[in-house]
Amino acid sequence: MDNSEAVLAAFKKHGPLTDIELAKHTGLTENSARPTRIRLEEQGLIYRTDKVKNDKGKIVTSQGRRRGYNRIYKLTPSLKETNKLKDELKQALQTIAQYIETLDR
Repeated sequence: MDNSEAVLAAFKKHGPLTDIELAKHTGLTENSARPTRIRLEEQGLIYRTDKVKNDKGKIVTSQGRRRGYNRIYKLTPSLKETNKLKDELKQALQTIAQYIETLDR
């Protein structure tokens, strides 16, 4: 079973995630989430980063952590932009559809 959509949705909704957080937000086990994350990383849809800002604006780093358990992954900027444009297009199409309905009345 391909869990790509669930994994990408988790990144879109929650931002940068570790494998443990990814498993938590998708409902997958860590052993199921990791291969999907690796595949998406190989496809260039997400990437590893060592620094991100936390909720309080402080830089969080994964450098120096043991065995990579806390490596942080993010959506690629291009995918983030694509998702943003998709959401904007969806909203525009809904607005057009509503307008057309008013013309039919």
